[in-house]
Amino acid sequence: MGPPGKSPLRVAASSEWTDEALCDRFLPDVLRWCTRLGGPYIDPEDAAQETMIIVMRRAHTVTDPAKLPAWVFGVTRRTLAWQRRKSTWRRLVGGFMPDWADPGAGPGETFASRQDIATIHALLEELGDELREVIVLADLESRTDEEVATLLAIPVGTAKSRLRRARARLAQLVVVRGLVAEGEE
Repeated sequence: MGPPGKSPLRVAASSEWTDEALCDRFLPDVLRWCTRLGGPYIDPEDAAQETMIIVMRRAHTVTDPAKLPAWVFGVTRRTLAWQRRKSTWRRLVGGFMPDWADPGAGPGETFASRQDIATIHALLEELGDELREVIVLADLESRTDEEVATLLAIPVGTAKSRLRRARARLAQLVVVRGLVAEGEE
């Protein structure tokens, strides 16, 4: 029997996930999610670090190991929301500029590629959280509808309809911004 107040399942799940195992398993996903979902003013590495600290501190509270990936995605979403709120204040007060916006950043990168990244981030930001999350998971990460639904904790049909709306809205934005002529997309 485990310590008082903890179910045997919780103890088994928490002892299986050491900090190193959690980082090995989830850090690449968390960093990718923070990069793709964070938006133009979020430092993805800071957001990923904050997320992983929370994950390592609280993973023992997840009673069903099968739900751990969706829980980690939820922690990432909440961390990014907090980072967005903080970034608004940083922009107003301190002049934060992400690396990709700095013409001198990154060896071997061209300014044009950083502008493309900025444009993509701006388009994704206009979609809003609900549509941005589903299109990033499905189209940028090539996850199945079932995986997307599991990570977002929504029914598969809802994931599919959000993805359709996200793709349609993104196509509209691309035309409105003049990135492609109507009918080209």
